Amino acid sequence: MKFKYIACVLIVLIGCSCIQQNSRSKVQIQKKSNQNLDWNSGVRIENGLIHGFDFTNSKGIQYGHACETNTIYNDNTDSVQLKFDLTNEYKFPAPHNNQEFKVVIWPHGLTPKKVLSTDSLSNELNYFLEYGLNTSSNLSIAIAPKENYVLTIGTLVDKVSNMYASPNRLYVLGDGSVPGQCKNLANQHKSTHDSNEFGLRVDIPNLGCRIITCGQISYTIY
Repeated sequence: MKFKYIACVLIVLIGCSCIQQNSRSKVQIQKKSNQNLDWNSGVRIENGLIHGFDFTNSKGIQYGHACETNTIYNDNTDSVQLKFDLTNEYKFPAPHNNQEFKVVIWPHGLTPKKVLSTDSLSNELNYFLEYGLNTSSNLSIAIAPKENYVLTIGTLVDKVSNMYASPNRLYVLGDGSVPGQCKNLANQHKSTHDSNEFGLRVDIPNLGCRIITCGQISYTIY
């Protein structure tokens, strides 16, 4: 009888442990009203849904990670060269500008559809978040005419900061206008940017957003 009681207790404890582990990495999906963004430069971006989840590394540090998969289409008759440059740390808007978050580019071929389920992360994604972050801030790619490239961009925030950031939209900066409404930038004067510069809008709950200049488009003419 004593043996049966101990066995039952072990089964319950194991079951609770599995539930807790899955709940820490539960994936949430945020829908957006406008997922498609067209450019006049002959390049189109389809901004996908935002996925968010928690990640705990081998040192026990817990992060909030949000990611968005963007499909970039080249509708030109010439090839385009895309260069992304993202530094490791970005500051939150005031009054929390003493705290920072990271922006990372997932390895090519790694997309939420392939590596996320509703309650767990794949080993491949876990390995990238654990060991690959320091080499994922720069990317240079070429897209042939009428082809496309799938790119996943994510934010990483230390949960101790009690802050959160999520990528909202990849777009061309153009005249400096902010796509959609962003309360902390509502009165910002438009600035002149190269029409082929990338901008990444990152949303921060209760504060507004942060616009990051993150790359350029150039054309290869033969």
